[in-house]
This record gives sequence, structure tokens and C-alpha cells, in this order.
Amino acid sequence: MPPQAAEASCSDAPPVDAALAVLLQLCPTALLAFDDGTSLPASRELLMIASPMLHDMLTSSQLDAGPGGTVVIPLPGDKREEWLLVLPHIYPWEPQVTWESVEPLIQLCLKYNLRGLRAPLDRFLSVAAASVSKLRQAKSCRSRCQATP
Repeated sequence: MPPQAAEASCSDAPPVDAALAVLLQLCPTALLAFDDGTSLPASRELLMIASPMLHDMLTSSQLDAGPGGTVVIPLPGDKREEWLLVLPHIYPWEPQVTWESVEPLIQLCLKYNLRGLRAPLDRFLSVAAASVSKLRQAKSCRSRCQATP
């Protein structure tokens, strides 16, 4: 069964954000193929720029050709929904890192050395660390205030 494109009909496949869908269709020269049979179109060139590992895969591997001559990049073990979080950071569009997206973004950033993700992740984690620190200070102050008669 051939991999399905961004508009995958697989009921388990998460939908692609409308703005991201437009970007993915601009120059789909690669197809990211996942174990579940779904796929996402992407720019081969942007993937090569974003990740030294993907660059090596795309320049040194014998990859299959997909529809329209696109290069099919098998990503064993990766999930489509995780790449839906990564791709906006590779394209010239910077979405927000959220508590829901931070863990898979960090995992794939480390796995593929996605340099473009580092700054948004660093910003998110810095703000999160500062928030946790302030929360701890507030709890400590509240505990001391409650202990004082």
C-alpha cells in the first residue's frame, strides 16, 4: 500500500493545520513515510538544510521515488503527528512550542539535530523554568506565612 499524502484518509492520522498544509504543498520534493502507512509531503531541500542527518540520508541513500518523482524518506519509529509538530519549525514559519508539543519536539530535535528547533525550544524551556521557580518561591512564601501565627 503506497504512503498517503498530507490529506491522509487514515482515520487515525491527525489533520494538518491549514497554514502548514499550504506550506507543505509549495514544493513537495520529498515524502516523509511513516510505519503506519501515512506520509507527509515536504521540501527535500529544506529538510537537508534543517538536519545534517536528513542531509546525509538524502544524499547518500538509495531512496525510492514516490508520486511525481518525489523522494520517499522512510522514517521508521517516527510518528506522523510528531512530524506535524516539527515541520512548521523547518519551514519559514515559527509556531509556538507548547507543553503538549515540547517532549516530541525535543526528541526529534535531538534525533535529527534539527538546528532550527533549538532556539524556540530554548525560549520555551527558559520561560517554563522561570515560571516553575516563581511558583516554588510563592509556595514557599505561602507555607511560611501560614506557619506564622
